[in-house]
Amino acid sequence: MEEAPTDIIPTTAKHSFSSNQAAIISEELHLAILAYIGPYRATINSVGHNSTVFFLQTPSGRYTIKLPRNIYSKGAVLREFYNLFRLHHYSDSSLSVCTPLTVLCGQNTLLSCIDGVDGSEAFIQCVNTETRVQLVEEFGRALQNFYRWMPTGMKYMQIEGLFQTTRAWAEKLAESKRAKLNAEAKNGLSWDKTRLGKAFNDLAGFDEAVRDDALWLDDKNQVKFVHGDFTLPNVLFRKENHKWKSVGIVDFGDCGYGDKRYDVAAAMWSIQYNCERIEDTENLSKYLDSFRNGSCTSETAQTCKPWTQLYNLYEF
Repeated sequence: MEEAPTDIIPTTAKHSFSSNQAAIISEELHLAILAYIGPYRATINSVGHNSTVFFLQTPSGRYTIKLPRNIYSKGAVLREFYNLFRLHHYSDSSLSVCTPLTVLCGQNTLLSCIDGVDGSEAFIQCVNTETRVQLVEEFGRALQNFYRWMPTGMKYMQIEGLFQTTRAWAEKLAESKRAKLNAEAKNGLSWDKTRLGKAFNDLAGFDEAVRDDALWLDDKNQVKFVHGDFTLPNVLFRKENHKWKSVGIVDFGDCGYGDKRYDVAAAMWSIQYNCERIEDTENLSKYLDSFRNGSCTSETAQTCKPWTQLYNLYEF
């Protein structure tokens, strides 16, 4: 019997928890992987809310495997796997998605691997402000390309039901978040009262904003296909002619129909987060303007604030 791999190499996780509670490849899973792809070398890519992600290097190529962290994340990982079957039709040389291959041991999903650098790592690799401006403009262009996708058979994001307008969807989603927050507060499930208090404040801010009719004028009330976590780590890039080119999108566990401002808000939040991470906040406005140019959006960080507050409630 072959032993489990010992050369598991950790890398920096982005927008994620500490890796000190990372899942490991069990002997049962190791044998299942061997049976499907043969000998491999595993590298830990990230430890996020939904899963621990490993890259698997084999003589014939690279694969991705996602290991759920808990019962909730098992649902998210499996949702993404089946969503990818519907999205693969839209995958092309300009913007790829992973090919779903199989589910191992009932919950671990094996996917093809897109060759590229995640946007958070690319942001670090940029040698100056000019290259970061170009990167975030391409990040925006990836979102613009993504919004051309209109897959069929997809549900609404994060909530069951049929909605004719984004306002109806947003109000129902906020209602669902409120019920979860109230249940957590009532049952004492939250060990972090500061976290719960911030969540209630974010929800209150969103509730106040959605009452403004101006938020829902014209095309802003039209339902669109939404990624659900459109952040820099979830877009992959490669260097072409010394410029960053977006080549793929990953992490479709929360995708569905909803309001595209949710993705715009997540993207802007991610740009700010990565600026703070490398202590480059003085250029934040340049990066946000560049992203807006690439994505062809008129939204700003201020107009997206309600959607940022809603995005902050992702764990509820």
